[in-house]
Amino acid sequence: MSWNYRVVRRVVAGEEVYNIHEAYYNSRDEVTALSVDPMYVQGSNLDELIADLGLYLKAVEKPVLDYDMVLADWEIMETKKYVKPRIDI
Repeated sequence: MSWNYRVVRRVVAGEEVYNIHEAYYNSRDEVTALSVDPMYVQGSNLDELIADLGLYLKAVEKPVLDYDMVLADWEIMETKKYVKPRIDI
C-alpha cells in the first residue's frame, strides 16, 4: 500500500473548506482510505519540516478529492464489496 498527501474538499457549515489529508492507495492506484483529520506540517528539525512542506506542495498539483463523494463510494463498498473512489478532475 502506498500513500501521499492529497487536497480534500469538504463542506462545513455550508462553506467549502480545503485541507490536506493522507490518502492511501491499493495496487490499482485507487484511493482506499483518507486520514479522518487534516494533516499539519511537522518535522523533528528544520530539514524535515522543509521536506514535509515539499510533499504538501506536490499535493496541490493533483486533482482535489471530494470527501463526501469518497465516503459515499466507501459506503457502497460496504454493501457491494467494491469501491472505486471518484475524484474531481
